[in-house]
Amino acid sequence: PENSLDSKLCETGRNFTNKLWNALRLIKGWEISTEAADPATAQINALAISWLRQKTAQITEQVNDSMRTYRLSEAMMTLYNFIWDDFCSWYLEIIKPAYQSPIDAATLSATIEVFEQLMTLLHPFMPFVTEEVWSNLRPRQEGEDCVVSRWQQAGAYDADFLARVERMKQIVASVRDLRAARGLSPKIALPLTAKDTAEWHTFAATAGIVACLQKMANVDQIAVSSEEPKDSASILASTLQLFLHLPAQTIDKEAERAKLQKEIDHARSFIEKLEAKLSNERFVQSAKAEIIALEQQKLADNRTRLRLLVDSLDKL
Repeated sequence: PENSLDSKLCETGRNFTNKLWNALRLIKGWEISTEAADPATAQINALAISWLRQKTAQITEQVNDSMRTYRLSEAMMTLYNFIWDDFCSWYLEIIKPAYQSPIDAATLSATIEVFEQLMTLLHPFMPFVTEEVWSNLRPRQEGEDCVVSRWQQAGAYDADFLARVERMKQIVASVRDLRAARGLSPKIALPLTAKDTAEWHTFAATAGIVACLQKMANVDQIAVSSEEPKDSASILASTLQLFLHLPAQTIDKEAERAKLQKEIDHARSFIEKLEAKLSNERFVQSAKAEIIALEQQKLADNRTRLRLLVDSLDKL
């Protein structure tokens, strides 16, 4: 039908507006306490706030660059994906307190502050909705409107820190997928073992990241071992390798072999493309040094990933 695209766009906009409004209602519905419920919660919330602020700085940099070069659709999609996935789906879930429990005032204040920044960035694209959300985030004086709020400038962010949080998210998503594939309730806490590598220790040294992983994946403990445990399924997040302990009757070895072989084939294909790219004289001569270094790091990481995958398949 002629208007099918318009209808789809309206549906997308409606769903996104609902997402924003539900996020506002969630935040405004929390009870407030002076301190976090316990030290683990304090660490998790501190990690989440640091990640959200730095990720917002990175996104602001991307949006400002897109706006300067008049790539308005790209700017809108950057904000859409960040707000929907990172802010609403991940961040709010990480800091969400237990049922009928309060949230500490510092975490709530930081959340509202970043929510305001996001509404300012989104305002040129959705002026009426963002103005309404802005006005409800905190008490306002007359004339203190989103339309005259200060536009955000990109701040500093640690790309390595953001990459470590992305790995944590990958692990959580993999644990959830494994549970779903084997019909295991998300309420059942399962043990996890991490491969004893320098990469794991660097990852785990990030304050709050292991506690956050345990909360989001419902993992009761994380052991560290150089050996692959029995009755487990392998998880790879970049060069990190972990093993989720599963009830023996839920493990389908043939399905696990097929999954590993598919990942091996994909890794080999990606390595071939990277090797071809780096052996292309035109690319090497014209690309910036930091771009070449990034591609070389990707190649090294994927070679490590391939080695881990092949090793897991051999052991299985």
